[in-house]
Amino acid sequence: LATLQPLLDAKRPKASVYGVAAEIYMRRGEVDKAEAMLVKAADADPDDVGSRIALAAVAIGKGRYQEGVDELRRLAANDARGTADLALIGALMRRGEHAKALEAIAQLERKQPKLPAAPLLRGQVELARGDAAAARKAFEQAQKVAPNALGVLQALAALDVKEGQGQAAVQRFEAAIKAAPEDRSLPLALVQLRARLGTPSADLIRELQA
Repeated sequence: LATLQPLLDAKRPKASVYGVAAEIYMRRGEVDKAEAMLVKAADADPDDVGSRIALAAVAIGKGRYQEGVDELRRLAANDARGTADLALIGALMRRGEHAKALEAIAQLERKQPKLPAAPLLRGQVELARGDAAAARKAFEQAQKVAPNALGVLQALAALDVKEGQGQAAVQRFEAAIKAAPEDRSLPLALVQLRARLGTPSADLIRELQA
């Protein structure tokens, strides 16, 4: 904070400077000061969606849930990239407002039809609602968009394991590794999966060393 102070004392600090100050205050637990910095960031750059999303998140964290969610909805309506949509969906899911979360996910999907985020989130909502079949359908839709995405594979594998289909989960990762050998996160995820399935440690070590 001391290092940042000269920039804060400038005649017209940039929004990014206020944003860094807000993060510092947040890490120190000084939420009110963080909020004040975010307000200044938003004033310094009215087009800075990030600071306004952070402000809405602070409002939700301080118990002003409806105020924060209403602001996220307003931001999402004008955010072509979907950043505000993701924040809104997260807030609704944490609150257990599943129907509203699905509506927000549908809006995100219209903005990002070629990305797996929306169907992956839809699957998570369906799991929270207790509908494993609908969740699997959503995750499979996400896989059609991004066949070898780690998050999608992990979601489907978790369902496989839960349904007693551990070998199917392993095969799912093996196929992805073959299709995307350059992605080093996939072999590590497969080792983690094998560990959960009870594979002996010696075998896992050999696999990691291969």
